[in-house]
Amino acid sequence: MRAYVEDALRIPGFNIRWQSQGVQLSADGSLAYMFGTNTVTVSGHDGAPAATDGRGLSIWRREDDGIWRCSVEIWNTDHPASLS
Repeated sequence: MRAYVEDALRIPGFNIRWQSQGVQLSADGSLAYMFGTNTVTVSGHDGAPAATDGRGLSIWRREDDGIWRCSVEIWNTDHPASLS
């Protein structure tokens, strides 16, 4: 995952904006999930910004040391990016 994010940050014009829609915590406090929307922008073939909107879900696990770590992260786009 780290390599994926590091590679994405090198893409010309790359930008991602997240908007949390909600967070739910398990009754015992060991798991949580967060869901929301995002917009990903990159430079198109002509250099102009190309953006696509999507949704995402992250599942977090609280470790024995008290630190929250992301266990699962999934996302999808609402529609294909337009590179025209």
